[in-house]
Amino acid sequence: MSRQTAWGRTCWITGALLAFALPVGSEGQLQGQDRLLKGELAVELPPAQAPVPVSLAYVFHPGPGATEVEFTLLAPGSTAIRALEARWGDGRLPLRLDEIRPRYWTGALPLPAVGQPSLSLQIDYLVERAWGDDGRIVLPLITPVWVPQDPHPRTFVARITVPPGLTVIESFPTSVVARPETAGGGRYEIALQGVPAMLVLRIVPGEAPFLTLERVLDILVVTLLLVMGALGLRYLRREGT
Repeated sequence: MSRQTAWGRTCWITGALLAFALPVGSEGQLQGQDRLLKGELAVELPPAQAPVPVSLAYVFHPGPGATEVEFTLLAPGSTAIRALEARWGDGRLPLRLDEIRPRYWTGALPLPAVGQPSLSLQIDYLVERAWGDDGRIVLPLITPVWVPQDPHPRTFVARITVPPGLTVIESFPTSVVARPETAGGGRYEIALQGVPAMLVLRIVPGEAPFLTLERVLDILVVTLLLVMGALGLRYLRREGT
């Protein structure tokens, strides 16, 4: 792996962890009163190099005294967002994000009402310069700081529709959980226990090669487990003699 590739992967890991590691912004959040119920991402990839439309849907459970929900955005590399729109129901809201350090923004939205058990928020925007030269796509996500109320493997679900003739061979920060039945285009699904700071995909023309990064890592893990098991059995036999 080249130094540039290793550095890029380190940045992605750091970015994904920031969504969970950054401090929350209110006393209610520190007490665990305000919660994220679920999040969904819908993306229909356009032709290469075109801006990528992103659609995020969040459902929140505000605690007593909550007046707003805070968000963060980490836009690595040359990526940027524009045409940002947010709305509770049918009303558009001015979601303003301020850059507090290079490539990192924060913002907040006032809650529309007090006392409702759940609130649904829709956020839409375009990602500029999301496409890399090697088929990699980086999608920064506007991420709420509220933690999941009941984390489970499908707290956050991303559905990516890929044009015909293309195949997703890698994804970060987790693997693809559902693929199209036929190779070359279709909808891919990724699921996580929380909302990541970004989603990274690698796409190639045609069908996926047999040895992808995810498959190589799976083989290495299985091999390591087999070696450890063999060494354990050898140790037990030696102790028993």
